[in-house]
Amino acid sequence: MSDRLEIRYIPITQAVLWDRNPKEHDIGKLVTSIWRHGFKDPPHYDGALEAFDYGNGRTTALIAGLAAGRHIPKGCFESDGEIMMPVTFGVDADSKAAAEAFAIDHNNLTMLGGDFMQYEISKMWVEEEYVAMLKGLADADELPVSVDGDDLDALLRDVMVEDETPGEDAEAKVDQAEELRKKWQVELGQLWELGEHRLICGDCTDAAVVERVMAGDSANLCFTSPPYSEQRKKQYGGLHEDDYWTWFDMVQDSIKGALDVTGHFVLNIKPHTRMGQRSLYVFDLVLSMVRKRGWRFVDEFCWLRTGVPGQVIKSFKNAFEPCYWFALSDEFLWYPRQVMHHSESVPLPLGPGAGSNSWADRQGQGGGAILSNLIMPGLAYPSNVLDFKNNAEALGHPAAFPLQLPSFFVKCMTQDGGVLFDPFVGSGTTLIACENLSRRCRAIEISPAYVAVALQRWADTTGGTPKLISNNGEVTRG
Repeated sequence: MSDRLEIRYIPITQAVLWDRNPKEHDIGKLVTSIWRHGFKDPPHYDGALEAFDYGNGRTTALIAGLAAGRHIPKGCFESDGEIMMPVTFGVDADSKAAAEAFAIDHNNLTMLGGDFMQYEISKMWVEEEYVAMLKGLADADELPVSVDGDDLDALLRDVMVEDETPGEDAEAKVDQAEELRKKWQVELGQLWELGEHRLICGDCTDAAVVERVMAGDSANLCFTSPPYSEQRKKQYGGLHEDDYWTWFDMVQDSIKGALDVTGHFVLNIKPHTRMGQRSLYVFDLVLSMVRKRGWRFVDEFCWLRTGVPGQVIKSFKNAFEPCYWFALSDEFLWYPRQVMHHSESVPLPLGPGAGSNSWADRQGQGGGAILSNLIMPGLAYPSNVLDFKNNAEALGHPAAFPLQLPSFFVKCMTQDGGVLFDPFVGSGTTLIACENLSRRCRAIEISPAYVAVALQRWADTTGGTPKLISNNGEVTRG
């Protein structure tokens, strides 16, 4: 092992990328930079790592640009049919773990000079892979200089779980609802505190109820599934579709009053079928919300759910439900990177028109609709089709949805410590999503029995004890 550095040219086909590299790269911008300025920051090959410990992104961009048909950039040249690239050799690490620690420091230390927080620095990396690598390095006593033990503990607490692993949750004991109501002695008007969350038993169309549960907070997101027309008659009495708008108009008054001006409203609701055709009241509702009440209709999500088998007469089983996404203005805040997921086929943008299926982008470029580009593993944004089918275990509640559904919206529409408002919390699924994701839930439920189910569910999930803090406005504790 040499203690001196030297630059040698090697064929680009002999480049060895670090296969455990969790760093994220903007390959498109790296391609642009290399072909503007030249390939003049060579990667370093570490013998202990048996791969490049830095320069992996630049090397990937070099390969990608050449694959897209670009000319050989300055700093590289062709010899005997091979494209040659500069690589730095020497000063190898003592071990593979030490090499990985240096690779992380090589990126992180430049950020620490800018007073960035560790949580912000972690966004440069594929977070789960980065934190897993740091834990392994800590176990090997090779934690990078740029990360101390407290930093690692915080990252292990804060790292986002994948949508398919929604976090801790206890059974919603809906079949024991009345028994639990007696246990917790739940009555209309009670306001409960569950850790960072608040849950009130009351009518969400009552402004005083909303004011009590919000207690001066403004919600970043309202996610809810209200009683559908002609549905849940046993639990909530049911509403005829002709009367639905009048009632829901009062509901959205409460939601608007609870939301911050930059907040979102996601409404899960689907019309029923009657006499062989689908009711139109939900479509009328959405149109009225936009045209009469001024909501901004951002998008519609399709939640793929477990369909309940039935007789196929003039329609098939229901295996999806819409979630309508509204905002108060075009100044809404959202955080799409928080719901990115791993994909084996992420196209890299390599110039004008590359990766685009738009003919407008392709004009004058020749070839087909999609230019040559490099498909690689990486992070991808989700679509507006949400495949969360594991709701069957929760069918005891008449409007059960899986924990993944509210978790998805909580992640991409709020940040840590943010506030979610659910005026129809039912058995408490959105409350548990907030608990798992370090958000604060402000929830309303008119049924004392379902309030009791949510209280018990939170207690079973967290080991905590719900506290009754007021009853019809009368404080019950100091």
